Amino acid sequence: MVLIWFVALCVGIGFRTWGNAHPDPFVIRSFLVWVLLFFPSIALAFYLIFFEPQKFDA
Repeated sequence: MVLIWFVALCVGIGFRTWGNAHPDPFVIRSFLVWVLLFFPSIALAFYLIFFEPQKFDA
């Protein structure tokens, strides 16, 4: 979970830096929206499936 928060912090800092360097209105691409929307959940699912496998008894 700390990794996801760190990634979010890096993205936020990146957007702030980009905004300071390019003061024009930000035109966001739909690909970036999809990545920001789905990457954290995909990364968490990947982590849970491959690095923390749990065995459930039926």
